[in-house]
Amino acid sequence: MKGENAYALDSIISDSLGHRIKLTSMRFYIGGGHALDDAENEIGHYEDAILLVDASQSNDFAIGSIHASHIHAFHLHLGLESEANHLDIAGAEPPLDDAGMYLGSTIDGRAFLKINADLVDDNGGLIESISYTCSTDALLGEAEVHAHHDVVEGETFTAQAQVDMAQLFAGIDATVNYTGTAADPVCQRLMTNLAGAIDGMDE
Repeated sequence: MKGENAYALDSIISDSLGHRIKLTSMRFYIGGGHALDDAENEIGHYEDAILLVDASQSNDFAIGSIHASHIHAFHLHLGLESEANHLDIAGAEPPLDDAGMYLGSTIDGRAFLKINADLVDDNGGLIESISYTCSTDALLGEAEVHAHHDVVEGETFTAQAQVDMAQLFAGIDATVNYTGTAADPVCQRLMTNLAGAIDGMDE
């Protein structure tokens, strides 16, 4: 979504100074997580449910089972734990086998967030191509998807999450910061913005 509106990959978003940005691709890892009840007790564990979210796809994932209970929220790891991040791509299972997110060695690991986009003028004309590859263990963050659902035994529950793309480039001047890599200040801000932009959708 973009603010209150639906988002498509070629929609126009803006940085904090109003510069127009059109994404061509955006992918990021969710490195597992757990479900919480209203008292913040963990009622479902999904540490092994590693997901690769792609803005060009519908992103429907099955993450595991849960006991009948009230779900308040899903607490997610934004990025990857160190062991998963630095796993050799040779023999890795999906989605850790994705060559587009692998940075070439076990030392460098994987991109947590990868964005390719164009700065465009008011008529949609290209000003500059921009790209951000955010990585390193230091950028592992957290996000929370509120659900508020009473799970009935035998039920299959689908929690709907959304990313408010209008928040993605808050505090960033894309005309100055054409690129971002590793854990530089631009990537730190993008990861923080992404964490704040993720939430659940009302049932």
